[in-house]
Amino acid sequence: MKGSSWFNIVMTTEAKGTESWLDISRQENNSLFGEMDVLLKSLDRFFIIDNHPSSKLSINSRNLVAEMKVVKNGIYRVLAIIEVVMPESNRNAYWFQKFAESKLLDSVKRDRMRAGLYRQDTPEKSIYVLYDSFVNLKNLISDIIRTQDINYMSFKNVGDFISKELRENEYFNPFKIDINPRFDYIENRQISEVVTSISNKEFRKVMSILVLHLFRMLRYMKTMDHRSLNEVSMSCSLLIFTLLKSEIDLFTAYIVQSVRNLEESDL
Repeated sequence: MKGSSWFNIVMTTEAKGTESWLDISRQENNSLFGEMDVLLKSLDRFFIIDNHPSSKLSINSRNLVAEMKVVKNGIYRVLAIIEVVMPESNRNAYWFQKFAESKLLDSVKRDRMRAGLYRQDTPEKSIYVLYDSFVNLKNLISDIIRTQDINYMSFKNVGDFISKELRENEYFNPFKIDINPRFDYIENRQISEVVTSISNKEFRKVMSILVLHLFRMLRYMKTMDHRSLNEVSMSCSLLIFTLLKSEIDLFTAYIVQSVRNLEESDL
């Protein structure tokens, strides 16, 4: 096998059409991409102790195996989503690449393959990087859980790694922009018309942001499967609850600051 890599094969097949497989998949699976966006944010926020009902003191003294299982299940769900939105041929190419890396390629070719992928010059490469990171994380976290002894620093280190992976992803970093027009918008037309009809520009801006955040939190809640007793579904709901806690804190702080600013401007 020469220096051509698995993603070069994938890119060659993509070049035959006018749209990439990811563009088509976004159109067909928009709700799944929305769910993945929520779960990626939730995984990040879950490692912030202030978002947990327990105090920092109790967290520091606890065995966090249960919390790490929640993280593992969240990662399982993200991987399941990617495996649905990614065509089977691309998944097969990924697993062939994993095999080739370990069995067929020398160090130079392996480095060249990885360099091309990590460049992330296309959204397709970014989702492969995310998939690859989470496959590795799943295995690592499973091994950590088997120890049955996870202290806060080990928990935090995993969280720092996930946070870094998300923020370094070029196209699937859920924190890259505050308001993502793909997912964050006012769904109710009447409410949207009321907000846009506000004559004062500053007040209209404040109300737009407030309403957008309310609809975003509603979207988060809709992502939770309230009826399922499946372990993965329940874990994802717990993750999303911590995201909601974080969002509510930010929302409250924004209201307080906005009211203060509006009072100072005599609105």
